[in-house]
Amino acid sequence: MGFDLSNYKGQEFRVHYFYFRKILALAEYFGWEPMGTVLSDDWNGTYVSNDWQHVLEEDAFNLAKALKTAVKALPDESFFSDREIEEGPSRSDGDCEIIFLIKYFSGKKWRNYLDNFSYFCMGGEFIIG
Repeated sequence: MGFDLSNYKGQEFRVHYFYFRKILALAEYFGWEPMGTVLSDDWNGTYVSNDWQHVLEEDAFNLAKALKTAVKALPDESFFSDREIEEGPSRSDGDCEIIFLIKYFSGKKWRNYLDNFSYFCMGGEFIIG
């Protein structure tokens, strides 16, 4: 289960539901201030549903910038194994959320993934479907 993101340049990006919340949280820790999504007058602005809501261009650019900053802070070596990631590791005693997220997204695989997502966001306004 996940989200299919698409922009007006014809680019697409798929992200698993479980990872998307964590990616957005990581971006917030690195300076992204969510503007909220746009759909209709009675919309609540959520990012984590697939109702074809729009992330506006400025918000997408700011998200990309925060993720690029986050990637620079992530260690090259993975803290968790692929299996642990799939099983959904929990925070260790004493880990605050940002420490957990840095550990979670550590390693070249995640750094590349987040780089690709930030590149997608640089494409401007996108739709979450």
